[in-house]
Amino acid sequence: MSPKLGNGKICYILLPAIDPAVSAAFYERVFGWEIRRRDNGELTFNDGVGEVSGAWVTGQPPADPAGNIMGLYQEPTLA
Repeated sequence: MSPKLGNGKICYILLPAIDPAVSAAFYERVFGWEIRRRDNGELTFNDGVGEVSGAWVTGQPPADPAGNIMGLYQEPTLA
């Protein structure tokens, strides 16, 4: 199934994690996310339906009141 792209759609999320490998294993097992390891060792994911991608980041408290950092899709012609 192809992603449904549209202005304002959440398309990329950075998830704070103390241990990205533990978090990745959880999301893969529970939600069926596809996990990848980049050449630099960073763990990234595609959600179970191919709509949202992202990565786990360290150095940010998981319970930070600022919340997660998200990227919204925007039509290239509007950028």
